[in-house]
Amino acid sequence: MDNEIYSHERRHSHKVPVLGVEIAPFRIPFHRRLETFAILQWTLTFLIGGFGLTFFSLYLLFTSYYWVSFLAYTWIIIDRWTPSQGGRRFSWSRRWKIWEHMRNFFPVELHKTADLDPNQNYIIAFHPHGILAVGAFIHFGTEATGFSKLFPGIKPSLLILRGWFFFPFLRDYVMIAEQVLSLCILLAKVTYMIPPAMYQDRRCGNCKNFS
Repeated sequence: MDNEIYSHERRHSHKVPVLGVEIAPFRIPFHRRLETFAILQWTLTFLIGGFGLTFFSLYLLFTSYYWVSFLAYTWIIIDRWTPSQGGRRFSWSRRWKIWEHMRNFFPVELHKTADLDPNQNYIIAFHPHGILAVGAFIHFGTEATGFSKLFPGIKPSLLILRGWFFFPFLRDYVMIAEQVLSLCILLAKVTYMIPPAMYQDRRCGNCKNFS
């Protein structure tokens, strides 16, 4: 069956030469279009999402919708500690179909080689992760490769640059995929993003077992 599908895709996947450059074929299965779209939205989010939405919010300030930008920046101030406390978890967003299409584009698989005790905390290094860190996101930011089934009881969160959480609108999109500013801000060694009370306890969010 797999060979038949592969042969069918090969017949409809001839490269199209344009001015000496071979571009993607026009007649390809629809699921491959969806996979390409999934990667495209991720790439555009990374490359232009932050600054694009920032410029858009500034533009709104000079329109009758100025209040939208006002609310967005007010929310950033009010919600500024959430990224350092484990983000904003919505498990349903980890199971969006678009992440499965993103996985299938490459494709990506997660292989388990050892059990992990769910009562412990772990720091998992992902290197080299590349500029877009697609592999890390698919494995730990989504359920596309079945992380929760392979490691039940463990809730993964990605460490990303804190600058992402200053972009209006985009910060919340990033957090619903359970990406957080840091793992207890690298075990509470960096103090400029941690409230004093939290720093004294050396605990935050999902890292409460650290002391």
